[in-house]
Amino acid sequence: MIKSLLEQWKAGQEQKRAIEAERWEQEKRWREEDRAARLEKEAEQARLKAAQEKSGQEARAEEEQSQKEKDKRSSDLYGQLYGVHHDLLNTAGTVSFVQLECHEDTWSYIARQAFGMWQPRWTTSVLGEAGGPPADGKFTKDPNLSEGRIVKHSNGMQVITVSGDNLTRILEALFDRTYDFLLAGSLNDKDHLHRATSRPLYRRLKEIVQEVDQTDRYTPGRKFSIDVRVEAPAEAGE
Repeated sequence: MIKSLLEQWKAGQEQKRAIEAERWEQEKRWREEDRAARLEKEAEQARLKAAQEKSGQEARAEEEQSQKEKDKRSSDLYGQLYGVHHDLLNTAGTVSFVQLECHEDTWSYIARQAFGMWQPRWTTSVLGEAGGPPADGKFTKDPNLSEGRIVKHSNGMQVITVSGDNLTRILEALFDRTYDFLLAGSLNDKDHLHRATSRPLYRRLKEIVQEVDQTDRYTPGRKFSIDVRVEAPAEAGE
């Protein structure tokens, strides 16, 4: 009886060990399968990340190349425009003087770009003089417009006697305002406003200089209207 019970107990222990061993093997297989799945997932994530980085690098490279090509086109265009502008300056520099007819606000804009400051009411650039800028004012370049070189009319129009030296300065300032965005690569809101004003003014002054250049016998002091759409103002006293 005791022997039989002992054998049954031994058999039960053997069965438990077999079950534990089988459970261990099963858990081992599960751990290995989980590890293999995890490694495969990590490998796939690594491949995806590498592909995304490569794609991003390629996209950035394409964007950089596109920007370089755009910058080169802008630079080439600026160079072409400045070549024509340079010839224009050479012609303007040979002008003794011309008279420019425009509204006082138009002249104020032009003068601010070219000489650094101006007010519509001024009739001279002499510092501290009546009708001129304050004594402590500072021009970036003195326009040398003494009394009598600006004739005002009651409708806001005026005639300004401009030397060839000042004409080149004005053309250069308006050219910069019109075309510097080609070098900067973009236009902000303020640049858009400046360009909307400076571009037609530059084109009109360009036409004036070209007209002077095509004249066989140029007469110094010829009067040109900057705004060709307005009628000439009545002379003072009329």
